[in-house]
Amino acid sequence: MISFIQSQKFKAGLPTVLLITFLWLLIGTAEVGFDYLNFFQHDLYPEHYNVWLTLKSNLIGIGIAAFLAGALFVYWVNDNLQHHCYGKVLWIIFWYYNVIFFFALVVGSAAYNCEMNDLMGMNSNVFLGVWSYILEFKFIRPYFFWAIISLLTMIALQVNDKYGAGVFWAFLRGDYFQPKKEERIFMFLDLRGSTTIAEKIGAELYFDFIRDFFKDVTPSILAHKGEIYQYVGDEVIVSWRKESGLENERALNCFFEIEQAIAEKEKDYLTKYGVIPSFKAGLHIGTAMIGEIGVIKKDIAFSGDVLNTTSRIQTRCNEFGVDLLISEELVDALNLSVSKYHTQKIGEVNLRGRAKMVTLYTVSKRVLVKNIAPIIKRKRIWDFAF
Repeated sequence: MISFIQSQKFKAGLPTVLLITFLWLLIGTAEVGFDYLNFFQHDLYPEHYNVWLTLKSNLIGIGIAAFLAGALFVYWVNDNLQHHCYGKVLWIIFWYYNVIFFFALVVGSAAYNCEMNDLMGMNSNVFLGVWSYILEFKFIRPYFFWAIISLLTMIALQVNDKYGAGVFWAFLRGDYFQPKKEERIFMFLDLRGSTTIAEKIGAELYFDFIRDFFKDVTPSILAHKGEIYQYVGDEVIVSWRKESGLENERALNCFFEIEQAIAEKEKDYLTKYGVIPSFKAGLHIGTAMIGEIGVIKKDIAFSGDVLNTTSRIQTRCNEFGVDLLISEELVDALNLSVSKYHTQKIGEVNLRGRAKMVTLYTVSKRVLVKNIAPIIKRKRIWDFAF
């Protein structure tokens, strides 16, 4: 549990869980306010009705339910949708919803009865009040109301994941209805030796291999505020707005944290596939045109020399025997700390499709002497790289 809380996956998903909790609390507040106005308009106040006490107890129950449901959607549903059909996952969610709903209902109702009867702690009168609420089926309306809210929440998360973090909301706001120029940082991250690996483990297992690799690199990308633009075969293309990618060297640190994330999964990959993913990346900064494209399947697309250049930079990694190559323009924009990074100039190179020479660097993180652990020789797949 402690290792999960410290993981990139937990950190990347926590803002979404908290956002769900906040929005559900707002909906709960609006629900109580609507009921109060309805009672006030028709003079139909239930006996002993107290709007502030009702609001307080509702928010306690809704807060608990929202956090648990948000964690379920963010940390469990997305992973399991990759391995199970929608019907099975929805059936499981249905039972989880019932457990969470009635747990929150009991807690909220108990809080209401404790304060209504001026009781300290739980006793038989509180339990009788909760049991009476359940037997009178007063929970039916909120049960279906929150079932609809839960379904809409899950659909919104799935649509957001489908288009990529932030892209769905950009569609709704119409940010890119008219194409515009933006300064962007791109990273093209590509698996090494994909053809050889596919031949070794077979097409079906290789598909799972690629899917697991993309799943394992995603938390690091999201944690560094990267936007996944496309998956192209065994390659993932990541983008940052200039300011976001430069802040705290996010674009660069993202690569190193992906390395760490895959290193922590080495045993799992060896057990399941017999190989460990090895990858290379190219990073570059430049101006891109961004706009909505398509008729049936709309998407937000990038175009410009910066994408072609980044792709060409990534392809030169094998030639120079490195895992990471970045352009001089990005090195200058990052203004890297000498104490944290070791920067090695590769030199000026010709990239296919470009008339001008491009100066490339490779960057590595410096390791403090006191943190250097004994080097253990591990099984790698360099023999697959070509």
